[in-house]
Amino acid sequence: MRRTINRNRLILMAMVIATLAMVIVVLKSDIGAIAFDGKIVFCSNIDGNRQLYVMELSNNNLTRLTDNDATDTSPSWSLDGQNIAFCTDRDGGWEIYTMDADGSNQTRLTFNSYDDIDPWWSPDGSKIVFCSHRDDNYDIYVINDDGSCEVRLTDNSSVDAFPQWSPDGEKIAFCSQRDGDWEIYTMDADGSNQKRITYDPASDMEPSWSPDSKRIAFYSNRNGTNDIYVMDADGTNIQALTDTTDFDAYPCWSPDGRRIAFSRGRMLDLDICIIDIHTLQTARLESDWYDMLPRWTR
Repeated sequence: MRRTINRNRLILMAMVIATLAMVIVVLKSDIGAIAFDGKIVFCSNIDGNRQLYVMELSNNNLTRLTDNDATDTSPSWSLDGQNIAFCTDRDGGWEIYTMDADGSNQTRLTFNSYDDIDPWWSPDGSKIVFCSHRDDNYDIYVINDDGSCEVRLTDNSSVDAFPQWSPDGEKIAFCSQRDGDWEIYTMDADGSNQKRITYDPASDMEPSWSPDSKRIAFYSNRNGTNDIYVMDADGTNIQALTDTTDFDAYPCWSPDGRRIAFSRGRMLDLDICIIDIHTLQTARLESDWYDMLPRWTR
């Protein structure tokens, strides 16, 4: 029997989503309008079903990257910003695809009857780490950027998911239920030295490496609601960045390491927000419905 992950992104993948009609108008914050650099790719239901879009932060210009009747989600930039990996159910099951940064050359990389989800590029762009159910359990795998040379990195009876490669190429962070609840782990890029770095009875989810590979952002409900946290790469010095009654989730760092983008709102009404990790000043990309999984590049 196939197992299912009953939390977070895999729940959202299975949900029937309300139609989204969104126009982003300005970055609003507690200090007025703010200008940012770079681009954010994200998943949204702007045109009805969940697809991928990219926004130029300097002018709020929004471009649709994928256009089909299925669901495209979990985008990941290559480090040079030239390519995007993502997962989609356009072929019936969840598979890993890549495309150019403008949405062209969409290429399928995985071919099997089980879920392949949550792709993330290696810093050199030669490999993609992802989560798969192909061996009757959700574990972490690596393939080359053309889909070849599959290597399994984790192998246990629990769920390992949401992997992310460190920018220095040395480590992969991921979430696991192997100790009873969702915790964050790291391992060497070859799968060795798997180490638990969070210890809390709540759910600690979606690790995101800082650009210098020294810190990890994540979200957790350890204080009763989902908030954004940061910690050192060894799990020490945990700091809460947000403390609201909203659902704050899916953090990702800005390329300069000064800010974190994330989703905020209710489960079917999420906006993308940006928080300064030092001042905690927060900007919100105004929308009416549902925007999730932001990923930032230069």
